[in-house]
Amino acid sequence: MNDLSRDEQNELIQLMFEPEGDFHAFVMQHDLNHAQPNGLWTIIVSLGTLLERKSVIKEFPSGAPADRDWIINMLAGSRLWLRLEEAFDPFDRAVRRTEYDWSEIETFGARDAISEMTDDNVATRLKGFLAPAPRDPDGIEQRLAYQDFVKRWDAGNLEVFVDRGLAVQSYQLSRSIWTTVLPLTFFVGLIAFIPVMIFVGFWWGLLVLALAILSRKMLTNKADAWVRKEALADRTRYRWFTARGVVWARLR
Repeated sequence: MNDLSRDEQNELIQLMFEPEGDFHAFVMQHDLNHAQPNGLWTIIVSLGTLLERKSVIKEFPSGAPADRDWIINMLAGSRLWLRLEEAFDPFDRAVRRTEYDWSEIETFGARDAISEMTDDNVATRLKGFLAPAPRDPDGIEQRLAYQDFVKRWDAGNLEVFVDRGLAVQSYQLSRSIWTTVLPLTFFVGLIAFIPVMIFVGFWWGLLVLALAILSRKMLTNKADAWVRKEALADRTRYRWFTARGVVWARLR
């Protein structure tokens, strides 16, 4: 699988999560050694059936993106987790891309391997075997599974950071009236302060400029607060923010 292009790897991963997907045909078409694709399939099936048994997802395989994400997030904290996420929206367009050595999972490609991975601790055992996700020496977490992000925040051991420039752009998603009023006030104030200073008065000009600066600051603060709130409250928004580097965190 390491010889496949990234797009081809993504296609193979996607086929394994589609109820009607025939990844075996893909393997034959590309003349792949079966060990690595079968290893990945074993991992996916083991986690999917576990979640189905525990009624976390309704059925496996499932075409629902939320069900797929539950399966992938069972591997959260591993390098394989990062790579699997990057085969799907929104992480397929993420700025930071994960390189993964697929030979790591060959051992799971043995015949009847699935029958040996039916216990409730399979996810824990898998993460103990798989290479961990790269760790930042300063404890920065560029990406966390949504449930881990919320859990750590609720426990009070997570410090959330927001790129305020990107947050302002993202704030347009809220359709708040402030996304129109405050930018308009900012630009009008910048354009008008010199004419006002010349034709009306020096202090009036400074007042217009101060209003423009204040409106920009208010927009940034509102955008920052909105992104933080949405990231914690909405799984889809959190993933969108994380994929674009709007939000990241650090363990306390």
